[in-house]
Amino acid sequence: MVAGCAAAPEVCAVVAVAAVLGGGAVIEDAAQNSSHQDDSGQKQDSNSNSGNDDNKGNKNGPNGEPPPPAKTGGYTNRHESGKAYHGKGDENRAAPSAKRVENEHNDKHASTETKSAPNDREAFKDEATRIRNDGGVSNPNNYNKINSPGEKYLEEDGEP
Repeated sequence: MVAGCAAAPEVCAVVAVAAVLGGGAVIEDAAQNSSHQDDSGQKQDSNSNSGNDDNKGNKNGPNGEPPPPAKTGGYTNRHESGKAYHGKGDENRAAPSAKRVENEHNDKHASTETKSAPNDREAFKDEATRIRNDGGVSNPNNYNKINSPGEKYLEEDGEP
């Protein structure tokens, strides 16, 4: 069960799995826009008081203000062995990533460094730069197995 998930149990389970896999805003939207039946058999909408829908799927606050932008950025999880894993996302994405790598490699998570970014493109570029600065995917002290999509963005933007 996902803490604070007011949706039907099967939706919360999907949200929990997706959270571990890094679903971000899609997860939040699924949990907020789900409906379920209460004990009386009546369908309940868990998103009844969270703003207005403009019929295009865009949610606004109660006063019509746009929702805040999703948080994104880059992170580095360091483990007790000294090895690192670099990723895209905020601290909420870094935590399950650290646990996954810890479990896969039996290497206890030691620390996390995060940096926010204004958008996904810049976050991917930050991830790629972190991987590069840590010796690349071929470095045995780096848990990353593939390069970030940010490599392409760095090239397109003329950044070394």
